[in-house]
Amino acid sequence: MKKILITGISGFIGHYLHKYRPNDVLLTGTYFLNKPEINGVDLVKLDLTKIDEFINKSAKFDIIIHCAAEANLGECEKHPDEAIVLNTQATEKLAQWSAIQKSKFIFLSTDIVFEGVKGDYSENETPDPINVYGKTKLEAEERIINIHDNAVIVRLALCLGKGLGNTISFIDWFENKLENNNEIPLYFDEIRTPVSTIFAASAIWDFVSNDFIGIVHLTGKEKINRYDLGLKILDHLKSDKKFLLKKKSSQNAVYPRPKDVSMNSNVLDKVLNTTREDLSTFIKNIL
Repeated sequence: MKKILITGISGFIGHYLHKYRPNDVLLTGTYFLNKPEINGVDLVKLDLTKIDEFINKSAKFDIIIHCAAEANLGECEKHPDEAIVLNTQATEKLAQWSAIQKSKFIFLSTDIVFEGVKGDYSENETPDPINVYGKTKLEAEERIINIHDNAVIVRLALCLGKGLGNTISFIDWFENKLENNNEIPLYFDEIRTPVSTIFAASAIWDFVSNDFIGIVHLTGKEKINRYDLGLKILDHLKSDKKFLLKKKSSQNAVYPRPKDVSMNSNVLDKVLNTTREDLSTFIKNIL
């Protein structure tokens, strides 16, 4: 059985990776604050600011899937030095450790590495992030490429799914607003390529056994702004649209936000021979 380490297993993506894990793996997962209740996993506390301590006392793994990060864009912007430590430097040290023990390294990056001017970005285009979060993730990507010859960098689009454990997702936030008859403010001028979190988890697991190395975009089939995404969700729920509020991102953005970071997944489709669901289908499946 393969021994696999998932950092940040108590996070949004980490929970889905656990839920849809293969049967032939021994799983170790890290968490930071409160120890989660996750069955069948050897749980280890990890403070990314003390990554050396973790590495020094950890066993060898066949695969490392690195999910843990400071993913709050606002927090990254307010505390850029801390974001560099958590997202860039800790990733580099994990990748170095992984290379030394000759384990495959799978790093979850983001569509926010792009500046968002043109959209439909492919893997061979040069990223140019406009905020701290994107810059720290891109720098992590570059350091991984320089030190590890068996690494997969997965640039994730906006993942849609209900939160597992104590995680709160965009879908949870949306449904909570709706249930409480609160306004649901959504941007009409920011475009993403949303992907089902179930599909994303399945694809990440496929890279564990696949020989592919390099950068890959993990997206859905369609590009859409958040306001229109909200309309699709309400259509499926057959709910009144009166609480949906159309907003421009510049109205209350406190940090630079890219406009169109839609990505294509041609490499993913070729490598994994995937069949991605259309947006309406997977919205129906996650609600």
